[in-house]
Amino acid sequence: MILNDCVTFYHASPVENLKVIEPQKAVRNTYGGKVSGKYACLASSPAQAFYWANVLRQENELWYIYKVQLAHDDIVENCIGGYHFEGVGRLVPAVEVTDHKDVDGEVCIFKPVEVTGLYAVVDFKKET
Repeated sequence: MILNDCVTFYHASPVENLKVIEPQKAVRNTYGGKVSGKYACLASSPAQAFYWANVLRQENELWYIYKVQLAHDDIVENCIGGYHFEGVGRLVPAVEVTDHKDVDGEVCIFKPVEVTGLYAVVDFKKET
């Protein structure tokens, strides 16, 4: 969601009370040295975050959908319909990212980002 001073993204995690999203996955595509180190994944919409919580969950696990806000000019990797490791993304300012039509994708960040709120708690109960 694009706001006047920031862009809202979402992050799915089984970690309760998450305060900061720390990049932990090794960067594979450096874009000619424009990014390095590690990255973390965000979702472009609540629907995409719920999708990832469902894909990554274990049985009987609580997952949390967190909100994060990035400045319009923060650089992210927008991976529409794919993933960082596939090399399908583009480096763009956060304000250029819109909700992905296909939930199977990600938005990557390359620096720690503070969580700005809890969007939802998802309780995956064992099916009987």
